[in-house]
Amino acid sequence: MPRNNSQKYKDVPEKKRSKGEEMLKKEQVQQLIEALGGSDNIEAVEPCITRLRFEIIDPAKVDVAKLRQPLCYGATVLGKAVQVIVGPEAEILLDDFVEQLG
Repeated sequence: MPRNNSQKYKDVPEKKRSKGEEMLKKEQVQQLIEALGGSDNIEAVEPCITRLRFEIIDPAKVDVAKLRQPLCYGATVLGKAVQVIVGPEAEILLDDFVEQLG
């Protein structure tokens, strides 16, 4: 699912992160990608308030135990749909996911 929120959020000020926070979030995103079975296993991602919703190609590759470690507040897997509770930074993390997944 392509993301195009440029019009919808153009007037919302962007939240700034320190360099340390930036590196920590990028590392968290990379670990989440690995727990979801790698970038080739992620078909789509979208934010939902405090969650990131993923469409996964092969649910067997998802490491639920790794997802539920300190990477996030919780995770649910229903077939090819995975919801990861990340808190109020879901939109910000989505930008990092889009950047890393290309």
